[in-house]
Amino acid sequence: MNIIKKFLIVLLTTGFCTLMLVCTSSDNSENEEKQKIVYHSNNGQRENIVQYIEANVPISLIQNEFTREGYEFIGWSQSLTGDVQYVGGQSENLDDIYKILDSGILTINLHARWNFIFLYELGDIGPGGGIVFYRDGAGFQFLGEDGFVTDNPTIKHYLEAAPEDVGILGYVTAGGAESLFIDGFPEDIGSGWFNTSIILNRDPDSPAATACKEYGGDEWFLPSKWELYELYKQKDLVGGFYNDIYWSSSLFFVNIAWFIDFTNGEFNDDSTFGLSIPRRVRPIRAF
Repeated sequence: MNIIKKFLIVLLTTGFCTLMLVCTSSDNSENEEKQKIVYHSNNGQRENIVQYIEANVPISLIQNEFTREGYEFIGWSQSLTGDVQYVGGQSENLDDIYKILDSGILTINLHARWNFIFLYELGDIGPGGGIVFYRDGAGFQFLGEDGFVTDNPTIKHYLEAAPEDVGILGYVTAGGAESLFIDGFPEDIGSGWFNTSIILNRDPDSPAATACKEYGGDEWFLPSKWELYELYKQKDLVGGFYNDIYWSSSLFFVNIAWFIDFTNGEFNDDSTFGLSIPRRVRPIRAF
């Protein structure tokens, strides 16, 4: 039972009195002791929804009321990133939920699971004017300036490539800059922008990195090892490639960076010739 507590305060002043009625908030201890299912939007819109469970009353999961721009709802999961376990309105095959409630646990958390709605097909022109060559419905983590993956990472879903090369250029400026590159750089999809920023921090005149940034602004970059490999796989779709060697931004070891031979897709490194040797460069962009 909700209990409303009221207090009457009398303030005496010269010649008259003022009555002030003050109400406290409701006592929700009754609801706090009830078992419940809490539905989480998982990056969708609106606040969590609470469904209280009545004793001896069959459970029917709620229909989804959340929305998320660019996504479609596909069901509920007890895990934030797990597979779909239940659908909206489900009232059967809930034995695992009943088992949890029977154990005395007060709260079950269900998370909305979403599918990304693709707006671009491979080969489409992307928002930066490039050609879309990679897409990922789950999204990939995009490394920012600090290079760290946080609890709330930036997620991208597409990569687009410039329709033509920007030149045959060195990874670094000839004449001493190679001594600044003595550690490895990330190779994963989503790391090329970070790598390019590090290259320019160490060698502001880097021909390859500078050409990528100047192509279309700060959002364009020299692809990482695996971004470049995805580009190789779609080379016929994107077009304009030569059967030649293309730089990646991923540093493999001391003064050694990965590149791909677009004749056959084989990885190699520059250990024989050095980082200042000119190779082909194709900028890409994530969105």
